[in-house]
Amino acid sequence: MFNKLYRMRIVITGTPGVGKHTIADMLAKRLKYKIIDINSLALQHNAIIGKDYAFIIDIEKMKDIIKDELDDNCIIVGHVAPYVLENDYIDYVIVLRRSPYELEEVYRNRGYDIKKMKDNL
Repeated sequence: MFNKLYRMRIVITGTPGVGKHTIADMLAKRLKYKIIDINSLALQHNAIIGKDYAFIIDIEKMKDIIKDELDDNCIIVGHVAPYVLENDYIDYVIVLRRSPYELEEVYRNRGYDIKKMKDNL
């Protein structure tokens, strides 16, 4: 399934707190792939237009930036991935989910207010 001659770009997405980076780290180690973190990339390229409990990313700017960063074999991580990547650039998508009851606890531990929790649940 994972032929070295075949390009494989994997997107890992999901709401905040589901474990995107944890899974990406494990998968990257196993496959020896580079991780492209959309939030980090947005910070590096000044594509942040605001912040609430998370960064608010300039989607249009990130669409241009991410094209230049993609390797043939990489893992792209971020909850905004579906908004900044075109289908032609992606080979596989992993959407992570988690129990809303568990997420509520994660969000409380992160200090999210009720509105932010409801937005993400």
